[in-house]
Parts: sequence; C-alpha cells; structure tokens
Amino acid sequence: MADKIYSFIFEKGSKVHFNDLSKPHTNNFSKNFKAMKQLKYAFLLPASFVLILLSCSQNNPNPLTSGNWVYLNNSILGDQRNSAVSFVVGNNAYVGTGYNQGKNVRYSDLFSFNPTVGWLQLVSAPAGFTPRSNAVAFSIGTNGYIALGQDNSNNYLADTWQYNTITNSWSQKDNFTVAGPNATARIDAMGFSINTLGYVMCGFDGGGNKKDAYSFDPTLAAGTQWKAVSPSFNGGKRQGGIVWVYKNKAYIVTGTDNGVLAFDFTVFDPTNTTTPWKSLRNINNYSSDSYDDDYTDIVRDHGVGFVLGDSAYITLGNNGGYSLKTWGYDFVHDTWFRKTNFEKSGRSNSIAFTLQGQSFVTTGKSNSQDFDDLNQWFPYQDYNAND
Repeated sequence: MADKIYSFIFEKGSKVHFNDLSKPHTNNFSKNFKAMKQLKYAFLLPASFVLILLSCSQNNPNPLTSGNWVYLNNSILGDQRNSAVSFVVGNNAYVGTGYNQGKNVRYSDLFSFNPTVGWLQLVSAPAGFTPRSNAVAFSIGTNGYIALGQDNSNNYLADTWQYNTITNSWSQKDNFTVAGPNATARIDAMGFSINTLGYVMCGFDGGGNKKDAYSFDPTLAAGTQWKAVSPSFNGGKRQGGIVWVYKNKAYIVTGTDNGVLAFDFTVFDPTNTTTPWKSLRNINNYSSDSYDDDYTDIVRDHGVGFVLGDSAYITLGNNGGYSLKTWGYDFVHDTWFRKTNFEKSGRSNSIAFTLQGQSFVTTGKSNSQDFDDLNQWFPYQDYNAND
C-alpha cells in the first residue's frame, strides 16, 4: 500500500474534500479548502483509483467532517417568536423578549435553558419594562442585561435592564442615551461583553444605520454607565450583524446597510486602547489568491454566530432569501470553511448560544411563520439526514 492514505468527505453541494490521513491530525481548514479548490478542475477520477483509496481509508477517522445538525424535541416555553435575545450565565442560557408575527405582539418574558434540566420559566420583567423585539443582550458576572429594541407601537427604545440570575429579580440601569447625543434609541444592534464591560454597536435608529460603539459599566454611578468607545468602529454601517467573543476579543461580521450586505470583517481588542479595531480578511471573493474563491454566500444579515471550541460558526439569515448556509471560521489562519447546511427550515432573526461545550440555535422567522424549535450543532460529526 502507498505511504499516504486519503479519505474522501462528500458534503452537500457536491463538495469533495481530500484529506491526507497519514499526517498528524490538524485543524487547518484553510489548507484543506485550498487543496480542494486546486482539485476542482479535475473532473474525472478513474473509478478503480477511487475504490482503492476508499478501501485504504475506511478504518481511519476523518480529520474534517461535514458537521451535523440535530433537532431536539425540546421547544422553548411560551410562544413561537423571532428577534428575541439570549445571554449565558454559568451553566444556563437565558432567552426572552421577541415578536410573534401572527399575534402581532412583543414579549417581556424570560426563560432559562440547561441541557440537563431543560427549559424553565423565570419571573417576567417588571411593569416598567416595555415588551420588545430586536433588542440586545449580554452578561456580566451573574447578571444579564437587555437594552434597546422596538415596542408594539414600533417606537425605538433606549432603556437598559439588569436581570439578577441569583435572586431572579430585575432592576433598571442607565438609559443608553446618557452616552451622548449620538447614542440614539435603535434596533438590530449587536451586543456582547468582555470581562466586566458590556458593549453595544451599530444598529438602525430610524434615520439610518450606525457604525458607532459604546461600553457599559454597571458599577459606575447613575448617569455615567454608558460611554462611547474611542476610537469608534472602523467598519461600515450596518444592522442585523453578527458578533461573537473569543479569547476576550470580539469579532464583528455580516449585516446590511440599505440593502447592501456587508463583506468587511473586524476584530475588537479592548486592551489595545490606541487601535482597538483591526480589519480581517473580507468575507467575499475579493483577492487574487485562491483561499476565498468559494466565498460566495458567507454574507448575510440577521443570521446567528457562536463559538464552539477553537472555531466560530455562522448560519441562517438573509441572502437573496432565507439562507441555510453554515460556515466555520479558523481563528489562526483568518479563513472560512463550509459546513453542513442548517437542516430545518430557512429563517432569519434567530438566536444562538453555547454553554457546557454545546451550541444551540432556536426561534426565528420565515415570511409569516415563527419558530420555537431547538437545534444542536455537532461540528465534528458527519452529516446524518435521519436525526
């Protein structure tokens, strides 16, 4: 037998990966995709050669797998909805607010989810909390925070609320507008936290999309909790973007501005006070190199993103229709790689979260339908249409 052993991985869309299994296992997805693109012009392989290689590799594990989505028979409590929020504290994810198209109603409820316990309904927000959708959420310590959004009269909101996961209680914090005249009430912003601060950036305020960024510190005195981040975001204006946090850095990608999908990609490092924003490689096929030749459908708006292990993933959203395309991101090489399409109905305005080493996607909308199904992502399993 030859010294090198190869495996073939067939993915949706007739993609074929050739993996050298005689080499040490790596997570270098960019090299695998480069190899795949170099071979895309070899239209025919002798059948006998394929069979020999397959027989050599059948007892070896594949370094790369397509990934597998599994529908869980564990829908969220309450009504189906879209444009909800989520945050994670400890071993629990918290999901709340959102909009139901059929009932034309927005919510102020809150639920917790634990993979072992399931869903629990928590105390709803107090009377002063306006039911909303298209808000942002993040967590700091044992508290979760919900801010901004849109009410049932389509007014944009600027208030901030704290949920204490220990006492199951709510309290109001500074309005977003204390950060200055540019800190306007808005929807479809991005929220995240790094260490002891929360952050909100971009979004739509009725007059246009924004490209600003603000920090939130709940330990500061009332009237000073929100501050503009300086220098501000160096990317383009957008709403409906995706942000995730990895190793205390935030990654900002996708979104739309006046119907044009964003293709820039930025990382934010708050410890770098001089130049906290760094541009990464675009998410479209813009370079003369081969690594981005397949970057045809990463762009989208109102999708979801999350980190699992040492890779990030995005899925769902709008891109000429409801997208099912799932992409992974390699932090080391700043490259993207295809994974298995989302296996349930296409949708936008969903939420995603990772806890206890597991990633989940739930809720969302498509046309006039809202969702409450719960789907789990297994990036290192082969695609299985029967689960």
